[in-house]
Amino acid sequence: MKFFLVGGCVRDRALALEPHDIDIAVETSSWIEFRDEIRARHTQIFVEEEKHLRIKAYDVFRGPVDYTICRSDGLYSDGRHPDSVSICDIHGDLGRR
Repeated sequence: MKFFLVGGCVRDRALALEPHDIDIAVETSSWIEFRDEIRARHTQIFVEEEKHLRIKAYDVFRGPVDYTICRSDGLYSDGRHPDSVSICDIHGDLGRR
């Protein structure tokens, strides 16, 4: 399992700003292993969305942390949420972002 900082926290750090939250993309092939690893790292998890391969947790030192398995998205019927997702590697995930 590999963890990558992504999204706004990377941009904020590059601009010497303090990030408001942390986004982490995770390369793994198993939701169960991913979920168990995040549960082992955090005592406070407030969102688990297997459908979107995402877990939000709270870290006492960093604040909110949004973990998402590296994924590619299907169509967006509602314009905001993908109808389906599939696991991919970090390169495919970064292309989606």
